[in-house]
Amino acid sequence: MNEDGSIYGYGRATPLGWKWWHGDEAAAELGGSLDVSALLKTRAILENPTSASFVSLPIKITKGI
Repeated sequence: MNEDGSIYGYGRATPLGWKWWHGDEAAAELGGSLDVSALLKTRAILENPTSASFVSLPIKITKGI
């Protein structure tokens, strides 16, 4: 994700290396929209752990990658 959250995505490891999806493609791959404000909040928490709070983020679990 870039500084203002206008570019974001989802990535995962595959047998051939990392694969990335950006913007609407990421939402389609995850099966739901990505909340950019939650991504920005997560980055802020990682940069300043004392500001931590609960954040909902989508995950995708696959079997047999």
